[in-house]
Amino acid sequence: MSRSVSIATYNIWHHPHKRQERFNALCAEIKQHQPDILLLQEVMSTFQPDEPFVSIAEHLAQSTGYPYWMMDPYMDSLDEGLAILTKLPFERTDSSAVATRNINHHCAIRIPFTIDDIHFAVTNIHFNWRASDIRLDQLQFVNAWIASQSNDETIEFLGGDFNDGPGSLLHQAALQDWVDLADSFAARTGQTAATTLDPVTNPYLKKNDGVTIPVRYDWLLCQRSPSPVTLQQVRLIGNHRLPHHLLPSDHYGVFAQLRLH
Repeated sequence: MSRSVSIATYNIWHHPHKRQERFNALCAEIKQHQPDILLLQEVMSTFQPDEPFVSIAEHLAQSTGYPYWMMDPYMDSLDEGLAILTKLPFERTDSSAVATRNINHHCAIRIPFTIDDIHFAVTNIHFNWRASDIRLDQLQFVNAWIASQSNDETIEFLGGDFNDGPGSLLHQAALQDWVDLADSFAARTGQTAATTLDPVTNPYLKKNDGVTIPVRYDWLLCQRSPSPVTLQQVRLIGNHRLPHHLLPSDHYGVFAQLRLH
């Protein structure tokens, strides 16, 4: 038994700049790629002032045809948070905020799936942008939290905005337990994994002093496990303007097509 699944991660930029136009562009981008599971970071908790309980996640799900979704605000910034949109049904959702009082550990949400007798789970993270030691602590916590929720039959995926690039201490630590899908696909095809923050090509970053050279902060990882996973494709999303649209975000997203066995 095998199952084809596509997963994407995308930081959609919590910023008021041309919000409606960028939302329309984001909808067009999602409709073009149609991942089965979409991990989103920096999702505004309120989209319209007259709809205080309707998040961008709900608007996106309704506008792009996703029947299932979850949203979890950041504990230190309740006007935005993490979200997962999915075409696949699930029985429950998990938030790391339930498992800890440490606000740095309020950084992950997870959905387990059982499809065609195949068990897999997807965790969405957004790590701290200020300090590498906090990010390393967050990775250690998330690894332990996932292990407490998982079992040997579950194929685990981890994606999001890690706020660190390849070669960093965080990336080296992650590779002890996880496979970087973009790196793996690039090595197999004789390429280099594409950057997701690019001040050269993205106009929203050209005046950002914090990002001066292209870097890959957005990762999709698969846990090292005995269950076979066939990686079919990895590509960027949101890195080209679609007709009549803006770029949706200051980040580019990452899309992976896989076959689970």
